[in-house]
Amino acid sequence: MSVAAIVAYVCAGWWSLSLLFYVGSVIAAFMQPAVLRRRASRADQPPVSAIVPVNRLDPDMEAAFTSLFAQVYPRFEVLVSAVDDSAPALEVARKVAARHPRIPFRVVCQDTRVAVSPKLNNLIAPLTAATHDMIFVKDSSFHLSDHELAALVRYAAPGVGLIVAPPIATKPGNFAADIECAI
Repeated sequence: MSVAAIVAYVCAGWWSLSLLFYVGSVIAAFMQPAVLRRRASRADQPPVSAIVPVNRLDPDMEAAFTSLFAQVYPRFEVLVSAVDDSAPALEVARKVAARHPRIPFRVVCQDTRVAVSPKLNNLIAPLTAATHDMIFVKDSSFHLSDHELAALVRYAAPGVGLIVAPPIATKPGNFAADIECAI
């Protein structure tokens, strides 16, 4: 057998394996929603403490806060945390909270330094101040659909300790944001 024939067989085998992997990936992608629905098995809706660490003003922050307060969920509180009470984002949070008086709202300010990350430091105080055992942490720029909190809680079945829901990036403002959206 010639070298050219061996190379042709190796290439054909590699191409076949690649095609098989691609088709398997497509099938798995179509099956993923059904698998996720089966995993979301929690039926009750326990009370939730929603924590939003803030610092600076983000574009469209008011709409993002409004999406949190507009959740269709029976019982939850919102805790907004900042390093100090003069953070500009707190004014937006207070304004949105005033429009939703039925939802318990608190601002927690404390300059804690136990981690390298300022965002993690900003979560220490509200985690200890949270009223409920189930904690939902949301960045101040993320928009939620009306039933998103309820959908996430359904995944907190027995044996689940942490649920991570990476957001879909939209409306990039610069080249770096374009790269992040693409990823």
